[in-house]
Amino acid sequence: MTTTKNDAIALAPLCIYTIRDRNLLRENERWKTFSFVEQRRWREGERLLRSAEADGQHVVVLFSDASRDTGSLIYAALLHDVDIVESETRITDSGLRRIKRTASSTLIVKSTGQPISEIDIRPYRICEAPEFVRRLAWRSPEVRRQPK
Repeated sequence: MTTTKNDAIALAPLCIYTIRDRNLLRENERWKTFSFVEQRRWREGERLLRSAEADGQHVVVLFSDASRDTGSLIYAALLHDVDIVESETRITDSGLRRIKRTASSTLIVKSTGQPISEIDIRPYRICEAPEFVRRLAWRSPEVRRQPK
């Protein structure tokens, strides 16, 4: 399926929840891309991305504020790449945007079928994609790189 910059895109039924400092997210919002390194292997995240790509879908990443409030989702992005090297993972997202504050407990963890805890601080969780992410009018990502 070919999309142009203005075409709506298909989203995977699962998403990734993670935490990052709100100020870091705010600083990267204008660039529309956001890369970070996690000191763990995102193997399941990588499998989810590759499976979604094979189905012509995009994976949404939902962020809570790691420094102040893990109980609220505050940003969303589309997962662009997962690169695992030894014991760490570089994650690159595109389309980073602020979202209406939503309780992180609205997310259902795939492995347990239970809502995520509002004090969950794991590096990431695979969750069922909530309905509100489909209403965010996602478009085919326009990637602008940060200056080096």
